[in-house]
Amino acid sequence: MGVAVHTADLRWGSFGSWTLMVVARHEAVRFSYDGRDSFLIVEVSPAMNHSHPNDWKELLVKGLDNRQDEAVAFVEELLRKRFSI
Repeated sequence: MGVAVHTADLRWGSFGSWTLMVVARHEAVRFSYDGRDSFLIVEVSPAMNHSHPNDWKELLVKGLDNRQDEAVAFVEELLRKRFSI
């Protein structure tokens, strides 16, 4: 099983902030990028069949150099490592 995008939300009116949630192997990973202060919050939750992830634990907070491409590259690399894709 691969990684599936569960939800994606982009808010250009909020400094380009966005949220992305992906699910793989009974785990959900939520990425929340704050475009104003330029940091990325990563949270994880178990994801059971027919149930919305609801037990979020903060995995890390990463400060960025106000670059969307850096945030996207970090998300891609974290997913590759976490799910061996």
